[in-house]
Amino acid sequence: MAVDAAVLKAVEEKRSPPTVRFYGWEPWCVSLGYFQKPSEEFDRAALQERGWDFVLRPTGGRAVLHAEELTYSLIARRDEAAWCSTLAVSHERIGWALAAALNGFGLSVVGAHPSTGSGTALPRLSASTKKSITQQSTLPCFASTSRAELAFGERKVVGSAQRRTREAFLQHGSIPLTPDHERLVEILRLNEEQRAAYLDSLRSHAMSLSEIRALPENGFEEGFLEMAKAMLAALEVTGEPGVLTEEELKDAQEFEKAHLARQQAFFKQDNGVLTPS
Repeated sequence: MAVDAAVLKAVEEKRSPPTVRFYGWEPWCVSLGYFQKPSEEFDRAALQERGWDFVLRPTGGRAVLHAEELTYSLIARRDEAAWCSTLAVSHERIGWALAAALNGFGLSVVGAHPSTGSGTALPRLSASTKKSITQQSTLPCFASTSRAELAFGERKVVGSAQRRTREAFLQHGSIPLTPDHERLVEILRLNEEQRAAYLDSLRSHAMSLSEIRALPENGFEEGFLEMAKAMLAALEVTGEPGVLTEEELKDAQEFEKAHLARQQAFFKQDNGVLTPS
């Protein structure tokens, strides 16, 4: 995600063209929304026991476990095309472009538009489930939906968020390949009742691609470029494979250093219990 931030900076400053990226995670990683406080969200000891990392996203939203998944990002200037001009229009257009890319792999996903009635709207959480979870934690990211989220039937398959600056925007999202994203509940600060409610909500409102159809033995690694091309075609733009510039690499390293400093500043260790520093 440091690379995404670096590319966003370069695109905003007109040093780089619009960019689409697909990538995975090693090791698994929990990402938190920009306004979330790690000390209030998860147990660091539990995270360390599993060998998972954590990052703070440049976008908002809730906690997500990036396990066996594809992460996509699209970065462009707000004046790049008409569909880039507003959050609502860009989110919808990117959602349908991503659906076209996924459907090219035989995955029949559709956009969820609760406000307009088109596509497949996701069910809402019951009041009792919300109360049980939110006593100490936010609702799971994959249990809520926003504009142009993608669903299979009534279950969400892609979770997306967008950050807009004065001149550009970054939209990225999580596409679970397996149900391992549900293991997020293992490291959250929840009691047993809340943990069960959280897990039930995840299973009821979200699904992975492997639950739709059998995935290729080598995953989607060899399909990254094809998916990017399919997204661009659906957006009616042309593109070609590229590599990060020296400036982007340098900025990404600086963003990574800043993130590591924030990690250290967020927490202090006290007998295995995390407290705000």
